[in-house]
Amino acid sequence: MTNFIVIEKDSLEKSIVNSNQITLTEASIVHTKMHRDDVEEFIRDGNNLLLKLKNGEVIVIENFFIAYDDVVSDLVFEEEGCVLYWFDGLSDFKGIPGLEVLLPEAGSKLVSLLPWLAGVGVVGGVIAAANNDDSSSTPNGTNTIQVKSDGFITGKTENIADGSKVNITVTGKDKDGNLISKEIETTVNSDGSYTAEVPKDFADGDLKVESEVVDQNGKVVKAEDQLNAGKPDDPNTPEDESVPGGLDRVDGSITVDVDDQGHITGGTTDVAPGSEVTLTITGQDQSGNPLEQQVKATVNPDGSYTAEVPAGFADGELTVKAETVDRNGTPVNAEDSLLKTDHDNDPSTPDQGGLDRVDGSITVDVDDQGHITGGTTDVAPGSEVTLTITGQDQSGNPLEQQVKATVNPDGSYTAEVPAGFADGELTVKAETVDRNGTPVNAEDSLLKTDHDNDPSTPDQGGLDRVDGSITVDV
Repeated sequence: MTNFIVIEKDSLEKSIVNSNQITLTEASIVHTKMHRDDVEEFIRDGNNLLLKLKNGEVIVIENFFIAYDDVVSDLVFEEEGCVLYWFDGLSDFKGIPGLEVLLPEAGSKLVSLLPWLAGVGVVGGVIAAANNDDSSSTPNGTNTIQVKSDGFITGKTENIADGSKVNITVTGKDKDGNLISKEIETTVNSDGSYTAEVPKDFADGDLKVESEVVDQNGKVVKAEDQLNAGKPDDPNTPEDESVPGGLDRVDGSITVDVDDQGHITGGTTDVAPGSEVTLTITGQDQSGNPLEQQVKATVNPDGSYTAEVPAGFADGELTVKAETVDRNGTPVNAEDSLLKTDHDNDPSTPDQGGLDRVDGSITVDVDDQGHITGGTTDVAPGSEVTLTITGQDQSGNPLEQQVKATVNPDGSYTAEVPAGFADGELTVKAETVDRNGTPVNAEDSLLKTDHDNDPSTPDQGGLDRVDGSITVDV
């Protein structure tokens, strides 16, 4: 005959029953040291639970399936090493750390429950939980946890019952850089392992995971692991588990674009808001000398950033390189350029393009002494100005010649009308290209005019480098 200990959950009254028939009048814990394997079949007969043993005996627990004030009864087997297995009549067996977990108000009743439980030999997880007795016959549980850069969490336990709940707390930051914490649950597998995934709410970077599980002595066993951005893991861990750079489920990246007005825009992926972007700008100054400057920008919450090309850069070819680090401390960069290109596929015309914040222009002025002067805007120093001069020679024949001039650092240029041109009407056309390869031109003329509004007198004006004279001899 098998002894059963019946504990009423409400009153905590206990009784020892040595019979094949047990009658319950309250929701109770029915505890036996009989092995689970001794039972060939569990049968529900109305509200009664029948245990059909392999030796042919049948034990009847009357009213087992009746809920009293929403509290149900439980059947607990105590096996080798005081390990407790719980059967609620609905599902399979589950390991439990102690009988106290089956009480509706375990915390308030545990103290009064312990003395007489110990008296009838029910030690196991209950006594261990109350006294933290390391000399318990059940070994204390162990727990380890690791999180990898891809967000996969693995854990390993020993002396933890199969199916035990593992509470995992994950702490890190969201995509906006705010500190967040999430709790997830998993269960211990038959081999003592457990697995989970870092929720998608967490952005790449620093991360901490902590796990808690209750061992078979009722003790809470904790473990933790961290991923630190830009720092290697513990070098003592196996090589394949040493992951630098924190959580890293998204590759960091950056883009940059500069338009011909000098507006710089860009976007980032997996870069924390508020991060600094270094923009290295290479071009030339107004004098045509090479120029390089760095500009700082800040990443917005949506990952974008903006900046401007400094005013010191002259129009023309320009390169912008953007650099920052992602949430894992990995450097990322991108580059954009404004280059002159053969826009019309005509090698005889100048290439065009580049920074173009200033419209190019040229002026030209020729005086009656043949001095040509002019100025330019957005034309590189040293550029060539072609001057096409149209007039007449000393014999009165039409004459056209080209003269070359060079743009000075201040944008000016000078030239002279060649000596072959006779006094009289003259036209000078000036042509060059600005820093973007755009042609610019201007024209000036010396013309004869009716200077005295008297049609009977000859018009006057034009090139006048030689004083007119006449001689007569009789």
